[in-house]
Amino acid sequence: MQSFVRRGLRLALSAAAGIAMLAAVAPPSSAQTITLCVNREGRIKGIDVACTKPQVTLTWYAGGIQGPTGPVGPQGPIGEPGYTGPTGPQGAQGPAGPFGPPGTAGPTGPTGAQGLIGSTGSQGLQGLTGVQGPMGVQGPTGSLGAAGLTGTNTGVLAGGSSGEDVGFAFNLVLGGKGGPGKKTLYMGPGNGADTTLANVEVPVSAGILSDLLVQTDMNPGSPGGITGSYSFVLCVNENCTTPVSCTITDPTTSCSDTIDNVSVNDGDRVAIVGLASTGSTSTDVTYSLEHTVTQSTP
Repeated sequence: MQSFVRRGLRLALSAAAGIAMLAAVAPPSSAQTITLCVNREGRIKGIDVACTKPQVTLTWYAGGIQGPTGPVGPQGPIGEPGYTGPTGPQGAQGPAGPFGPPGTAGPTGPTGAQGLIGSTGSQGLQGLTGVQGPMGVQGPTGSLGAAGLTGTNTGVLAGGSSGEDVGFAFNLVLGGKGGPGKKTLYMGPGNGADTTLANVEVPVSAGILSDLLVQTDMNPGSPGGITGSYSFVLCVNENCTTPVSCTITDPTTSCSDTIDNVSVNDGDRVAIVGLASTGSTSTDVTYSLEHTVTQSTP
């Protein structure tokens, strides 16, 4: 009996020592009920496992009632500085601080490289007209230009009887007054009138004679009721049969030829001959003739 009691006491002491050791190393989160498997020699064969015979199962409630907090002990001496720990992770960026005062201007940097040429901009508005500058000095005379084309110069040849009569008057009649003959009167440009062509014809420049216009003071009718006429023809070099001609018949006092023309050369002589029918009225005559001069190339 005493042997049995001693063995049980050994088991209890051994188990108590094991539980104390377990409680010292057990983490706070471990279970508060501990189950031990102890053999007859008092040695722990298992913790919180199913025990086998002849092991004895011992169970303790490890948690007790918490006692009051003890007084604060005196502060211990300052310990030696510990080792520098590793660098912590980068913290979040803080808010921007206020702007500091402007710093002093730094030295001018070196000139940069030439940039690329930009594209051409749009054309600007036209500027105001500037003041006229002073006249420049006269330049040298230019060379003679090429000869121009042949041109024309149109003038007018005019003449008339200069007070002489075309008709039966004074001693200019071809026959007696009332006779059968015609009175002929030659009129050169600007030279008056005569019964001889050579006395009034005038030389002209090369060109074209045209547009004959004739005006008389009287119509060719006579007081006796006889119907008369005045005929006028351009004479060239004493040829008085050219196509440039016109005729005045009663009761008109003018005639013209704006269709026909005659070409003349330098020095050709021209005049107008007037022919009065028998019994026609005496009258003064004026005429004009267009002269288009041909200008040769210099």
